[in-house]
Amino acid sequence: KIADVYGLETVAEGVESVEQLNQISDLGIHVVQGYYYSKPISNSEVPASVSLINSQAQHRQRAA
Repeated sequence: KIADVYGLETVAEGVESVEQLNQISDLGIHVVQGYYYSKPISNSEVPASVSLINSQAQHRQRAA
């Protein structure tokens, strides 16, 4: 977890499976991107995607 020692934020790119996500998490990396979460989207799709993500986060907060 060397990035933590230097106060760096590490981003894992290309995450495609839950197994990869678990391995990355075990390394202490908490920022990821890849097909596991979403295929690439066009600029016009961004607002709807952000809205969906925000509504899911609000639902999880209410459930907690």
